[in-house]
Amino acid sequence: MAKASIKDVAREAGVSVSSVSFYMNRPERLSKASIERIAAACKKLEYAPGKNRRGPKLGRRSRFKTRNICFYCMAPMNMEELLRFPIIPPFLGFLQEELHKHHCRLVISGTGDSCQVPVTLNKKNCDGIILFGKAVNEEFYENFKNKVAELPVIWTGASTNDDFHEFDHAFYSNKKVAELAVSYFVRKKYRNIAIFNSHPDHPEYRDRIRYFEEYARKYDIELYKFECSHKDAGKSPAELNKILVDIYEKADIPKLDIGYFCSDLMLLKFNTEMLTRGRKIDFEVFGCNNDEYSLGFLASRPATVDICLRELAKQTVKRLISRIDNYRKPMATSEIFVEPKLLNGDK
Repeated sequence: MAKASIKDVAREAGVSVSSVSFYMNRPERLSKASIERIAAACKKLEYAPGKNRRGPKLGRRSRFKTRNICFYCMAPMNMEELLRFPIIPPFLGFLQEELHKHHCRLVISGTGDSCQVPVTLNKKNCDGIILFGKAVNEEFYENFKNKVAELPVIWTGASTNDDFHEFDHAFYSNKKVAELAVSYFVRKKYRNIAIFNSHPDHPEYRDRIRYFEEYARKYDIELYKFECSHKDAGKSPAELNKILVDIYEKADIPKLDIGYFCSDLMLLKFNTEMLTRGRKIDFEVFGCNNDEYSLGFLASRPATVDICLRELAKQTVKRLISRIDNYRKPMATSEIFVEPKLLNGDK
């Protein structure tokens, strides 16, 4: 039996050939009903978009070759270390949701401990690259740039990741995160404020603390910092959390008004350890990232800053697809800023 063609699908679904083409390449232009009819026709005829089309690949057909989009971590860490970042699992999920709309799949890769650019990062294996993290050094970056010269690339994540500004960059700003947090504390007239960080080697947490301290100095705020030592960086997250609670319990400080935690997950772990020790936190807590999973374990939801990961994923994919769609046309690099939001807690 001959393989079904795009015309067969159009006939079966009762739509035009161009509608089937939109379904494969620009589904957002179609109505929900049309998408459902075409999807049903593809299933019935066993037609796989991007695989069974005949004839030379001209014009818009050549946009995708593999439908693989590589999420590539520039930092020298393995996959286990990468997935420990609280924002990474949900962010990867949001990216895949967006890519699925274009019938693309997400492939995860990284430099690892070897700091070598994988040979698979080429146009034979993927259609575009989403960069995350900070390059080890300029030499590594130049090597990477030369190897992916034929591929569309967008850098995503914190504003401080991209030191070179040669690719598109969709980002959120830890400076803005800190500004929102301090403005919340000032509005509530808090004076004794603490910063908690169990992961001193985490670059984005360091940025959040640095910017927080900069903004706090502008106001009459007494600032206390509780942070694990760099020598403890190799310990497990559970051990680091216990050390952080130990540091806090041994401190001789006045009663705090509020504690600012570098992430909602860190806040949850701190709260759990305090309860395990039979202690209750007697100050307001404030988190970051709007981690619904972590916040769901707390009896009362605290205020937090939402860095809007879903919107960041949406803008990242949108720009990368635009690059792929116009790969033969010169396009100026763009900076896409995703504004974080302050979310008040339960009253």
